[in-house]
Amino acid sequence: MLPRKTEKGFTLIEVMIVVVILALIGAVAVPSYLDNVRKGRRNDAKAKLTENVQFLEAFLAINEKYDVDKGGTAVALPILVSPAGATGGNVDYNISFAIPTTPTTYRIQAVPVNKMAGDACGTLTIDNAGARTASGALGMANCWYK
Repeated sequence: MLPRKTEKGFTLIEVMIVVVILALIGAVAVPSYLDNVRKGRRNDAKAKLTENVQFLEAFLAINEKYDVDKGGTAVALPILVSPAGATGGNVDYNISFAIPTTPTTYRIQAVPVNKMAGDACGTLTIDNAGARTASGALGMANCWYK
């Protein structure tokens, strides 16, 4: 009697089951990953806004007003993009004054651009009193405090 030859490998059904399982995992994991990336970029913009606030408070302590220094030179924000130093398509937020700065007030905004242009939090702002806003549909609680 000849020895029986056995085939080794996977059947088509087994391979298809693995493909379906991987597709289901991907369908759940990819959106969650992208949401975490957006949150990270948003958190970086909030950190840059906070750094600008700290700069303006130090500017006030030295110059006794927010808008110009003792020599009459208008104040300029040190950080204008998020992430800091990014250029072109790598910029996630443009940072600027939302309203003209006065001797006693300012409001800084981070406007989403490029990859973040459709972010559900929209434009983030902070003013001299520490009041924060988010123009998007997610609202303050989801945009500033999470």
